Formats: sequence, structure tokens, C-alpha cells
Amino acid sequence: MSIDIEKYRKYMDEYDMTEEQKIEFLHDLAAIMQSFVDQAFGIDPVQLSLKEASKKNLQSPDKTIDSKNNKLTKKFSSQTAGKKKARKTPGK
Repeated sequence: MSIDIEKYRKYMDEYDMTEEQKIEFLHDLAAIMQSFVDQAFGIDPVQLSLKEASKKNLQSPDKTIDSKNNKLTKKFSSQTAGKKKARKTPGK
């Protein structure tokens, strides 16, 4: 985004800065404002990279491997079926 420096230079007159510093300040302020806008619309580089990373997540439900013949899971389920662990009451 480019900024019209002349449009905002008058607001910088009261500050004890060189012209270079004023121009740099206005450019930095414009970059910060652009960053907020990008974040609000979901087009910030960090947000975009996180979206890409989530696409590569192997733990998402549509990419998990389900083994219907998993002996360990069946054994665990049969051993724990109908058993509930007693909860401890605080202070007793």
C-alpha cells in the first residue's frame, strides 16, 4: 500500500523530528494499519501460513487410518467393558 505523504505531513509539524523521520514514521504507521486490515480480512501472511499448515495435519479426521481388526483395542475394550473406576471424594 502506498501512502500520500503530503496529505498527512501537516499532522507531523508539531513533532520535533527531521523530515526523514516524519516520512519514515508515516510509512511505518501505514504498514501497521495495513497489517491490522490484513488480519481482519484473514489475508495476513501468518494466517495464510497457518491455514496451509493445518491442511498438512495428519491428525485431521479425514486422514486418519482406522484399523477395524485392531486386536489391542478389542482386548482393551473387552477388559474394561462394564467397569467404572470409583471416583475419590475430596477430603475422604
